[in-house]
Amino acid sequence: MTMFEPATLTAAATELPTQWLLARASGLLAYTMLTLTVVAGLTLRARLLGRVVSPKIVTAIHRTLSFVGFGALALHAMLLVLDTSVDVPLVAVFIPGLAGYRTLATSLGVVAAELWLLIHLSFRLRRRIGVARWRALHMLSFPTWGLAALHGIFAGSDSGQPWVQQMYVVSIVTVLFLVVVRSGSRAARRPGRAASPASSTRHPSSPSAANAA
Repeated sequence: MTMFEPATLTAAATELPTQWLLARASGLLAYTMLTLTVVAGLTLRARLLGRVVSPKIVTAIHRTLSFVGFGALALHAMLLVLDTSVDVPLVAVFIPGLAGYRTLATSLGVVAAELWLLIHLSFRLRRRIGVARWRALHMLSFPTWGLAALHGIFAGSDSGQPWVQQMYVVSIVTVLFLVVVRSGSRAARRPGRAASPASSTRHPSSPSAANAA
């Protein structure tokens, strides 16, 4: 079996064209929305837009993309369960390793979906768990996106199509590029943060130094 083998399930597409097309389309849409969600988050954290677009607007777009993407993911899972041409029982949608169709690749998708749900729900729990824990939890977005990419590449029946391959290449390059940019911008801001403790030691009369004493 090759990396982008599209042979499996070709007959299924002719037997159930509408349902199978919807399953494929919803899966690709879910991955696209997840990628755009990660891109929006990295853009927000790296402050690439500066003051051109308000951070509140970028955050709203970030959350909306996640919501739409998770809806597409739910539709994708439901259609696969209802499709009798593939061995994906209902329990396999929740527990990795139980799908008969490309078990490993499908399991990666299940784990990615569960992590995505956890991250999506964390928006509502931000005040309860605190910003620090929320940000740590949000870091799971990167392995979630990576697992989703692997799932799509190895489980998707459209992975042999040139336009699908191009979509994966563009999405992977874009996310990796933004990760590098984000890391660079974060490193550039560290010297300023490190200077604040030193300045407080040089000025013991400042309120912060007085409180520390």
